[in-house]
Amino acid sequence: MILLCAQCHRELPLQGRAEGESLVCPCGQSHRVPRPQPFHAPVWHCGSCGAGLAVGAKDCGYCGTGLKPLDGKAYCARCLAYLEKDAAFCSHCGAHASDASAMPQATDLACPRCGDKEKLAGVPVGYHHGEACFGCEGLWLSQSAFGKVVRDFSAPEKQRPAATGLAHPGHNASLTGPDAGVTRVVYLPCPVCGVRMARQNYLRVSGIILDACPEHGIWFDREELRRVAAFLQTGGTVKAQQMDLQRAKEAQRHASAVASLEKGAAGAYPAYHSWPLGVNDAPSAGISQWALELLGEAAGRLFK
Repeated sequence: MILLCAQCHRELPLQGRAEGESLVCPCGQSHRVPRPQPFHAPVWHCGSCGAGLAVGAKDCGYCGTGLKPLDGKAYCARCLAYLEKDAAFCSHCGAHASDASAMPQATDLACPRCGDKEKLAGVPVGYHHGEACFGCEGLWLSQSAFGKVVRDFSAPEKQRPAATGLAHPGHNASLTGPDAGVTRVVYLPCPVCGVRMARQNYLRVSGIILDACPEHGIWFDREELRRVAAFLQTGGTVKAQQMDLQRAKEAQRHASAVASLEKGAAGAYPAYHSWPLGVNDAPSAGISQWALELLGEAAGRLFK
């Protein structure tokens, strides 16, 4: 294992060194030997025979088959990546594409991204069912279908180390949909009820912004469902729970600080009594200003 110095970028060999051991780079920067982390290098697979493809390869070195377009008509049951046209294996994870031959079923639902010019078609999504747009390669899942996907990919037997993803060698479409890189935010209509959907950071910590209708379902731009599956497989649910717990503790500390300040403010002033000329609100105004100043100071200390 090799450690890269953060200061001079020198490669420091760690062979024979124990985890946590102190290490000083020739530049003077101090380091500690980190715990070895598993790394799964992403490899693309041939959709015809499942063999691994060299980086940048356009044809399989074993069967000679070239990479086919991703048509979004079926999704891998193992990683929920788009399958190549008529694929026998997933080009992303190498799993057998048992659902690749299923025929899409036409629907009357308009694509939220493309509008009425493209209709959604029912397709297999792993072991589940969804509606896909063949124009933008987006996908619509009902709330119940997505719930099944979440339960499936959050299961302990599906957990795996995080891996760096690669764009499909023969496909240069955006990984986050056709509006990626565009600063304007578009609120898409729900294909079922037509109401504009809310944009949400999935589980608040994933960084994957999804369009959701609370009653009917969730819209996934191209590759977003695969990214959600990968997030769940690498402990995303646990990360979200830990973040919620941390926020609850911070809120509790803040509430305790506010209660302490209110108690101090009540003891700093004499008991309320009638003031001359009927100006009975003058003391409360002074207390409010004083309490607000103290609350501001406390908030600054809490969130430094």
